[in-house]
Amino acid sequence: MAQSDIALLRDYDQYLRVEKGLSGQTCESYAADLLQFSEFLKGTPVTRAKHSNLTAFLEHLRTHGVEARSVARKLSALRGLYRWLLLDK
Repeated sequence: MAQSDIALLRDYDQYLRVEKGLSGQTCESYAADLLQFSEFLKGTPVTRAKHSNLTAFLEHLRTHGVEARSVARKLSALRGLYRWLLLDK
């Protein structure tokens, strides 16, 4: 994981808990999903990820038999993160 991602994901988690009022379990699931994507990027900061990185991540999930429901949640977490970055950062 890129060093810059640690603080970023912590700030996003706070935003989800405080401003969005999401449950602790939802926040933990999103955090795990975002951590998985960050680790998949192998040192590339989440803020530098490209569309091709996301496509490769989704393909990785598919080839490893991740259920469609879990993939949808991961996409929701990623959409929320990037929307937050565009609006708040």
